[in-house]
Amino acid sequence: KNYKSLYCLLAHLHLLAETAPEKTPDCILLDEGVHYFLGEDVQTLSTENETQVQMQRSMGSINYSVCLMGRGRGNTIIHCCDENIIVRGIGLHVEIRDLTIVSGCFNISSPTPLKEEEKSGNALEVKAKKATLAQEEGLSFVLENIGVYCMSRFGLKASNVQGTCQNVHMYGEVSEGIWITNGS
Repeated sequence: KNYKSLYCLLAHLHLLAETAPEKTPDCILLDEGVHYFLGEDVQTLSTENETQVQMQRSMGSINYSVCLMGRGRGNTIIHCCDENIIVRGIGLHVEIRDLTIVSGCFNISSPTPLKEEEKSGNALEVKAKKATLAQEEGLSFVLENIGVYCMSRFGLKASNVQGTCQNVHMYGEVSEGIWITNGS
């Protein structure tokens, strides 16, 4: 099936992962050319309600283990329209290979568990438990042969995850490049 935007594809797969995870594809292959995240004629998420914008961003995120693969850095281009490609979940492994993103960044995170345990115990124990859980159950990722062209603070923002970046090039005015918290 053809989708009018990468967002529409990811929103469809997001719902599929929640309702019938066994039907989600292991690999998504993007052909050569420019793929607009929100659609060629849409430049921003259209709503004045901030809660609805957050929900729309969540629906366009990757929430299951998958390989998103292009036809080569510089050949397959995702124009993010100032939105981020969000990867979020627990126990996932996501690979993104052979593509370039423009006007956006990768935001990869695993939710921080232990809400109940934070109420008891000292802060050092809670921090150690969170780090251990992030390693055992957290999200892992691979970025390989990726170009990131953006005018923002980060090209990759990762939190509570473990990952590998190989042959990742940052272009534009990326001031800090890669930002990682509670991960490796």
